[in-house]
Amino acid sequence: MAGIVFWTRFPKPLLPHLAGLSAAGYEYYFFFTINRYPKAIEPRNPPLERQVEVFRALADLAPGRVFWRYDPILLSSATPPEYHVDRFSEIAAMLAGHTSRCYFSFVVWYHKTRANLVSIDQAGTFGFQDPEVQQRRELARVLRDIAAADGIQMYSCSEDALVQPGILKAQCSDAMLFTGAEGAKTQPLRKDCGCVHSVDIGAYDTCVFGCRYCYATRKHEAARQAHAGHNPKEAMLFRRPARATFVVR
Repeated sequence: MAGIVFWTRFPKPLLPHLAGLSAAGYEYYFFFTINRYPKAIEPRNPPLERQVEVFRALADLAPGRVFWRYDPILLSSATPPEYHVDRFSEIAAMLAGHTSRCYFSFVVWYHKTRANLVSIDQAGTFGFQDPEVQQRRELARVLRDIAAADGIQMYSCSEDALVQPGILKAQCSDAMLFTGAEGAKTQPLRKDCGCVHSVDIGAYDTCVFGCRYCYATRKHEAARQAHAGHNPKEAMLFRRPARATFVVR
């Protein structure tokens, strides 16, 4: 049995094709990211109500296989811990009964992420922060209690320091969710990652949502051009043009 893990922000176009995937012998599950940051940070996300509507529809089509990602947690003067408590509470209440898990992590300051965030903070409006472990643990405990009240189990992605009572270590690529994959070898993608061996079929610079904390997109224009060049008949999400090769004889 082949398995697919989808990481997504708005999978509505995929919904009509799920029956075909199942008929072709594929098992799958979804990580559906819903954060609700200010427009300056998430400029092109659909409204929260629309995201929740699609989340619930997907959960009806794939019961037990749709998990919420509240990821990444980005702290700033405009998005302090209290901001996250309010947003998380709101979203958790809307997703209660439609998912059993929430995966979370704090933003990782990759080069692309830092460049994108700095570009919107020239005037110091946000004052982005990289919190110490203790502050992360404290906020994680508050979110854990909110999630538990709505029947949602919290999972810490690639940060074992946040694993504590009520918060489990995440395996985003989880063999236990696929038939016959039990015992698959763990193949971490970065420090503290718990994922099993998988093949990534995504591509950098192809997402047009433009979230400023993204590590996979250099600039929105690069993603827009890749999106425009997508060929739906291709076997790949995006095939970059081959570079010319010159042979000197």
